[in-house]
Amino acid sequence: MRNEFNNFVELKKKSGLSYDPAKQTIIASNEYWKELLSNPKDNKRFKAFKDRGLKWDYEKLSLVIGNAYATGKYV
Repeated sequence: MRNEFNNFVELKKKSGLSYDPAKQTIIASNEYWKELLSNPKDNKRFKAFKDRGLKWDYEKLSLVIGNAYATGKYV
């Protein structure tokens, strides 16, 4: 659950995307998705969000997990 949430938050922060709070989904052009998912690492992490949002309510999960999360970038 935490990994999926962290991936969704990271995707949500990328430029060129928008977030629909009513549907809790990421909105992007087909070209953007094609380019993003061409990277195998990104494909594994973000592919599921092309067709749906999180499996859980984003706002409630934000309260439980929190908006601060470790990305592992500086390891």
